[in-house]
Amino acid sequence: NANYDDRTATVTVKDKTSSTKATLKLTQKGKLPPYVKVANATMNFSASESSQYNIIETNVDASRIEVTSSANWAACEMEEVNATTGKANLKCHVDGYMEENDRTATINIKVKDYPSAKTSFTIVQAGYKPSMNFSTVTYSTTVLGGEYYNSISTDIDASMIEVASDKDWVTVEYLGSSSNYVKFNVASNNTGEDRTATISAKYKGFQKPAATFNIKQSGFKCDMVLVEGGTFEMGGSDATPIHTVTLSSYSIGKYEVTQVQWKAVMGDNPSSFEGDNLPVERVSWDDCQTFITKLNQLTGKKFRLPTEAEWEYAARGGNKSKGYEYAGGNNIDVVGWYSSNSLSKTHPVGQKQANELGLYDMSGNVWEWCQDLYGSYSSSAQTNPTGPSSGSYRVRRGGSWFSSARNCRVSGRSNYYPPDGDRSIGFRLALSQ
Repeated sequence: NANYDDRTATVTVKDKTSSTKATLKLTQKGKLPPYVKVANATMNFSASESSQYNIIETNVDASRIEVTSSANWAACEMEEVNATTGKANLKCHVDGYMEENDRTATINIKVKDYPSAKTSFTIVQAGYKPSMNFSTVTYSTTVLGGEYYNSISTDIDASMIEVASDKDWVTVEYLGSSSNYVKFNVASNNTGEDRTATISAKYKGFQKPAATFNIKQSGFKCDMVLVEGGTFEMGGSDATPIHTVTLSSYSIGKYEVTQVQWKAVMGDNPSSFEGDNLPVERVSWDDCQTFITKLNQLTGKKFRLPTEAEWEYAARGGNKSKGYEYAGGNNIDVVGWYSSNSLSKTHPVGQKQANELGLYDMSGNVWEWCQDLYGSYSSSAQTNPTGPSSGSYRVRRGGSWFSSARNCRVSGRSNYYPPDGDRSIGFRLALSQ
């Protein structure tokens, strides 16, 4: 049977002299029709010019098979069919591709003289992926911002690279192939909140970035407590003479300045005991002035160190004072970290009991710089005193993790050389009304 369809025939046998007869029905199968199929329904290619093989299985000669492509950038060529396995290699080739999005082509295969014997598969070529990498993936900057650089490695011509920032507080510029650096300028952050920007580099005309890095900028946050003005008796048995002081209203930090706050403004951390929520220490009085100057430039406010009188008035609880020996109570272990409970180190701010104004750690943890030069008290009544006009040392108050309980009393006084810092000395901020 040379046909593809089955066929039947009837054979009749009869007696010529009578009507007797017999019949036999014969059925003959048609020959196996042509077929063609492929091993892989999808072939994936990179953006580079390249070739791969698919496998065709068929029962006809290669000369009877036609292979076509729906796209001029992809083509396939069939090799001879192995007579034993009925299989043949199909070599597929794609051109190089420099566009961003993937593209597809359909390869159609059919037997020329038997159109119903056909199949197809898909070629997917990935979009061009530029090679770009930034050396640093996250930059942390201070509240004040500034100019920074990040290097980029790439095999792309500089004229084809675009860089951009997703936030208007960062400007960015690609300096070109001679340096392969991205320069970015970060504006000062006066929002009081941390913020993040993303810098992207991409192939010109593409939508998707090939490389990105993040800029994390700290915002300066400081809880300030209003201290209503009033009159109190300043001094004590070891700080004489006791004298009357009248103060105007002001604000003072709820906590000692922490290391995370210092780093947000200064970008470094001078502390011996490291931890974001630990009080910053080993800062000199001069260092504090530099910090405050930068902070005021950023915020437009007039932060400062408290005067010695302001510090003591606040430590005593202001006009809510209950006359405690220490800031917040008469039991030093409840209100402060000192030599007998500190384990010879500072502790995160705000862990002990607050005083009457809600201020923490004014007894112990770290000594706190005051604005005043150190000098003897006057017995006369004073209004908003700022200390002596001359002297070599600045006031520090409150005691520290290293101090005896006696040195942590609200009336206790001490001094230190302004250019020097110590791991037991920090500060808190004040703000005039």
